[in-house]
Amino acid sequence: MHGVIQLLDSANGRPLQNWRVGTDKRTTIGRALENDIVVADPYVSRSHAYIEFDRERQQWLMTSVSQQQLVYDSKTVAQLPLADGMVIRLGGQGCHIRFNQQQAVEQLDNRQTISFDMLMKPKLSLDKQQLAKEVDDIASGDFFQNLKQAVQRQRQRQTGPDQ
Repeated sequence: MHGVIQLLDSANGRPLQNWRVGTDKRTTIGRALENDIVVADPYVSRSHAYIEFDRERQQWLMTSVSQQQLVYDSKTVAQLPLADGMVIRLGGQGCHIRFNQQQAVEQLDNRQTISFDMLMKPKLSLDKQQLAKEVDDIASGDFFQNLKQAVQRQRQRQTGPDQ
């Protein structure tokens, strides 16, 4: 059995990103990179909450480990049993996430973060003249020239004046 957490766009409620959660382990949510679900929102704590499946009760639970707690149905809570389609806010001003159970998982494409028409694919090309101009500007600039001289001086010190 799996569930899905969706980060929602605050403007229109559309999913921006999906993460699959399993019953076999606790899934951590927060701003810090060591979390299973990393949310880049300044109002979300580094370690904000976790989701786990309670085998005894046969239900998903979300538990806050942050002082910001969780907000559901305009109420601040520390722990919340999750049901399919629930939208939870991480803290009073943080982002909104939606929980979907196993049945909804099959309908989701976890790889999709943007959509576009395959017939209207943009063609990307590199402007080689602009690239050459920008490289020349960087190479002839004061910073690069000073760096180049500093490297030459350092090499001379390492090899000695005889070599």
